[in-house]
Amino acid sequence: MRLLIYLSVLFLQFNLVAQSIDDQPKMMNEALQLYTSGRFQTALEKIIKLESDLELNKSENTLKKGLFSYWKGMIHNRLQDFPAAIENFEKAIKSDYFPKDIYYEYGQALYASEKLAQARSAFKDSYKKGFKKGICLYYLAYLTQSLGDYKKAIKLYKSIEKLPADEQKDVFQPAHFAIGDLYLKEAERRPDAISSIENYVLPQYQKAYDINPDSELALQIKTKMREVQQKYDLVLFQLRNGRPTLVPPYFLRLAQDISYDNNVIFAAQETDFSSSDTSSLVSKTDVLGRYTFYYKNVMGISPELRMNYSRYLKREPLIYKNDNSLIAPAIRTNYEYSYKNKPAAVLFDIDYAYVEMDLNSKEDLVFSNRALTFMIGNKVNLINSGETIFRLRRRGFSSYNPDSDSTTNSFVIEQIMAQKSGQVFVFVFNYDRTRVKNELFDTDVFSLRSDLIFPRYKDLFTPSVGLALNTTDPINDRDNRGREFQFNPNFKLSKTFQKRYRANFNYNFTRNVSKDKDSFDFKRQIYGLELEYLF
Repeated sequence: MRLLIYLSVLFLQFNLVAQSIDDQPKMMNEALQLYTSGRFQTALEKIIKLESDLELNKSENTLKKGLFSYWKGMIHNRLQDFPAAIENFEKAIKSDYFPKDIYYEYGQALYASEKLAQARSAFKDSYKKGFKKGICLYYLAYLTQSLGDYKKAIKLYKSIEKLPADEQKDVFQPAHFAIGDLYLKEAERRPDAISSIENYVLPQYQKAYDINPDSELALQIKTKMREVQQKYDLVLFQLRNGRPTLVPPYFLRLAQDISYDNNVIFAAQETDFSSSDTSSLVSKTDVLGRYTFYYKNVMGISPELRMNYSRYLKREPLIYKNDNSLIAPAIRTNYEYSYKNKPAAVLFDIDYAYVEMDLNSKEDLVFSNRALTFMIGNKVNLINSGETIFRLRRRGFSSYNPDSDSTTNSFVIEQIMAQKSGQVFVFVFNYDRTRVKNELFDTDVFSLRSDLIFPRYKDLFTPSVGLALNTTDPINDRDNRGREFQFNPNFKLSKTFQKRYRANFNYNFTRNVSKDKDSFDFKRQIYGLELEYLF
């Protein structure tokens, strides 16, 4: 019914005047000018007075009588006095006055008065006259459907496809949506309803949606699809603890970043690195794809693949040896349960990363390192404002230099706090215990990070700020390095546009303090502009 109201308003309010003013008798000009300016009541009074002044009788000018009746019918339609409109259109037709839109307007008045069979006949006559054929055909189909002849209605809806593009454009998507509704009615009467809905109904709705995904009607179609899927358990919308599933279950992110690094640092082995004190622009292309499968209503399983490529635009050997590529598949799982009547989950992830770098400064990427990480965790609501996540992680790192192979065991606590004002706080505590084949590089690292994400500012952009503090204990090299401290503030502005695109401006500052000034003490600033496409 909402669809029909939408169409009625669209086509009733913006219908063109069938005859131009120049084609009417001069005596009608003033009344028609009032009509075209929207002064319907005044136009009606003018026409009634003019008709009365002419004192038409039965033997005079039948067509002129039809003319007056037609225009009174048109005006009554605009005033939504449909019984009066019907009466006048019928008088015009009996007077053999047939402007090209009379049956269309007559059909509108009959439809609004719920005289469905008569309205269908009027729209059929309008279709035969070639006036608004697409709209008339849609009304014919809808009225046939309302009168219970579903098979004929489907045939009429489908026949809209055979019309020229300009005739079908306004009703093509509504017609396909209506076909989906009729398929659904038929499917629900069958014993194999679920199979019919999967194979016929949902594909028909999808076909209707694809005609114009950006239309207002497309939102209704998408909502209807979800309602049908949920009703027949065709798609899982909620896990057993009430946590909503991801809709859609897939995620794809494409990103291109251009950043300025004022101190390019080479760190291929994770045990030592060298600061170049040289700046460069850096281009980074990143792709991340994920799909989530659900096992009944208890578990989510998400295979993931990430790939990126970074290229340093200052082509000096010391700089472009940092060129690198990454391939990182992962599997992420969550087993859902409830804790104090709130959603909770046991987490288990497996991550693999394979990195190539231009280690020899030959503008050729070769194997640099690989890492395999296992994580087990628990996500639970300990406070009302957000979730707490505990993680235990073990990472095995293999380098092109065997002496740099290492194992890292980590303990992580994350706390998310959402405020009623729209602000979101994220706090992360991290302890990493790294043991390297060359024991000189063994470290214990404590990290504390906080991020504050603000609500969107005046519908323009979303700002966020963050601060990370790290302390590193090089347990077998304290005399040379001492206890190191790192201070890392950052700032980000994000702007979403055209639904799927997002632009991010990033600033990141790092200050690492170490007794070993040559190898581990440095300052670094990175400015970046990133464009994302999210699908």
